[in-house]
Order: sequence, then structure tokens, then C-alpha cells
Amino acid sequence: MKSRVLIVKGNDVSSMIKRGLELIQPERPESKIVIKPHVRNLNPYPENIPSSTIEPVISFFRRFGKGILVAEASIGVETAKAYKIHKYLEIARKYGILLIDLNKDLRYEVTMVGSLVLGKASLPRTLRNSYIISVTSVCETTEGICLTMGNLLSALVEEKWVYYGKHYHEYIVDINSYLKPKLGIIDMRRIRIGDEERELNTIVISKDLVAADFIAIRLAGLNPDDFRYLYIAEKLGMGTMRLDQISLEEVKA
Repeated sequence: MKSRVLIVKGNDVSSMIKRGLELIQPERPESKIVIKPHVRNLNPYPENIPSSTIEPVISFFRRFGKGILVAEASIGVETAKAYKIHKYLEIARKYGILLIDLNKDLRYEVTMVGSLVLGKASLPRTLRNSYIISVTSVCETTEGICLTMGNLLSALVEEKWVYYGKHYHEYIVDINSYLKPKLGIIDMRRIRIGDEERELNTIVISKDLVAADFIAIRLAGLNPDDFRYLYIAEKLGMGTMRLDQISLEEVKA
């Protein structure tokens, strides 16, 4: 079966995400839902995901009657401050959800049997046995471009070294293979590559995070060869970046 990737066009982020989620038909969560936004510092969108992108995700998944958490680990700034700047406190109060700082979360030790390079790791308990939704944007920073699969690296908050060195892409694959995120959402209403900023008015949504990241890369005009983790993940059967195996659908909201 082909992997479905939705390209949702529009001007209102809430309507766009609602439309995309209704069409993609996510799996029914059997555990707590953890929304993992890219909120790494205090800089505005598109570098970080604003609460306006997360609110329609919360609204949609409330129908399943499972607990919903938002979890992130900011860098160089208190996660609580990042949540406040990006207006997450408002949606937390509105929907009665918890905002989790993964930097301060309780940990559990895991041995990743069959991993490429990671082996053992200390992970946040919030992510354990969770239905994970990864939400990112497309913005080039000094750390590179973080898409839905790379977004989960911040689960390794006690292993900061994973962001550096030759095995960076293998670490991305290992953590995604272990955590098994269920849904990827990429907010491409506006993207920034280097000094160039462009309006695309697009949201990319897929249950296949390999395919989601690959399509976002193509839409942004980037080179897939710079995202080696996609090739590794595809070889391991975690998703596809083959266009003949992707059902690409463009819709309007």
C-alpha cells in the first residue's frame, strides 16, 4: 500500500490542519497522546512552532478521549519560558492539558536491541508507550534543518553529543525506530532557507514520517542527499521516499 502524504493549501492554519487530519484519518490512539512541537528557543515562526499550529491538533484528537500532553526540550533557554513566549500557556489552560519540559522529566533506561549506533539511552518517561505526533517547520538554523524525524532527537536530552559527529543521521533513525511516532505534521506556510524567506501556504501531513520529510524537502527546493537519515530509514522499512510508492494528494482548506 502506498504512503499517503497530504499537501494542504490555504491561508488559515487551523482550517488547514483540521482538513488534513480529517482526510489522513490517523490511527485511533490506544495510549496517551504526546504532541512534540519544535520549540527549541525564543525565536519566532518559522524557526519554532507557534501554539496556533498545535491548537487544531489538540482539538482534533480530543475526540478520542485520551490524555493529551505537549512535550519539548528547549536548548539554551528554559522550556517554560519558550512555552510562554510562543503562547502555549493559553492553549494549556483552554484545553486543560499539561506542558512537559523533557529536560526535567523523569527518565527510564532502555536498551535498543538492533539499533544502528545508539545502544543504550536514557529517555523521558512522558514519551514511553505514547502516541507521538511530531510537528515541525522548515527553517535553516545553525543546527541545520529539523524535520519531523529529527524533531525526536530532543528525547535524548541527556545525550547532547548525538547532535554532533558522523553518526547524527543514525541517531535520528534509532530514536524514531524505538519511539515509533504515529504522525508527522510540517508547517510550511512560511519557510526560511538561509537569508531567503518564502510563503508557501502549505501544511504537509502523513502517517509516514519518511515520506512527509521527503516531500517537504522537495517542496522547499532542498537536496534529499543532505538528509541521509531518510535513505537509512527507508532501507530499514520505516517509510518510503520513492515517488512511485507515495500517494501525493493536494487539497485546499
